[in-house]
Amino acid sequence: MSACSEGVCLCAMCVSSTLRVGDHRRDNIYFMILSDTPGTYQVSMHYKGRSKEVLAKTFHLEEVLEMQHLRDPVLQLEDFVVLDARRVLTLLNRTFIKPSTGR
Repeated sequence: MSACSEGVCLCAMCVSSTLRVGDHRRDNIYFMILSDTPGTYQVSMHYKGRSKEVLAKTFHLEEVLEMQHLRDPVLQLEDFVVLDARRVLTLLNRTFIKPSTGR
């Protein structure tokens, strides 16, 4: 998917805790995570074939870090889209955080 060349593109089930859409639509939904500023991430939901995101929300790393310790760690994009904060944090660490060199 060329739309994902400047960010992290994910299938809906990789990070979603709840995705209240019909099964026939689920395969056409993907998420993109972009970070223009360290510690700030824009999570957007896209529908294949559309040029603009369906919805988007900006999160700060501090918010996600605090949420990981809650009993129900979720990032609410909309009523029908809830992301698992722990999965998102794992993804952010793997993708955006550079490993220290030990110096």
